[in-house]
Amino acid sequence: MKKLSYLAAGGAAFLFSALLTTPAPAETTPSAQTTATATNQNQGAFDKLSQGNQKIVDALFAAEQNNPNNTKPLSRDDIAAMKQDGKGWGEVFKSMKAQGLVQEKNLGQVISRHNRDIQEDRRDLKADKQDIRKDREDLKQDRQDLREDRQDLRSDRAEARHDRPERPHRR
Repeated sequence: MKKLSYLAAGGAAFLFSALLTTPAPAETTPSAQTTATATNQNQGAFDKLSQGNQKIVDALFAAEQNNPNNTKPLSRDDIAAMKQDGKGWGEVFKSMKAQGLVQEKNLGQVISRHNRDIQEDRRDLKADKQDIRKDREDLKQDRQDLREDRQDLRSDRAEARHDRPERPHRR
């Protein structure tokens, strides 16, 4: 009986130590909109917002990422949680500005800059797609030229064999 209680105590100690040393499991389906700075209580707050409100959070998040003085930016979930706590977007912006997280004068500037950045990214993407199409066309032409060069080389070799004088046989 004593042996069994030692085993039970040892097993419990082993399980307890395993729990202490095992890192917490990662979220199985991490939201693309959250960052590591989100507190547990704010986790998933961004996903609960409407699409329009998510766009405002994205603009505020981008504004704080562009701030070189920002040492500890808020996550999208943290910003969304401020809105869900009953603050209006103007209040959320003012709170972030007071913390030195954004540099713009007002929320309108944040959203305008974010929209301009999105449009610029779209133009860049369109230009990149056009470049890729042109590169594909060039590659297709290069392949065709290579095929023709290969065929010309084969023809030249065949002509060279045919035009070569026969060697006399040695005895």
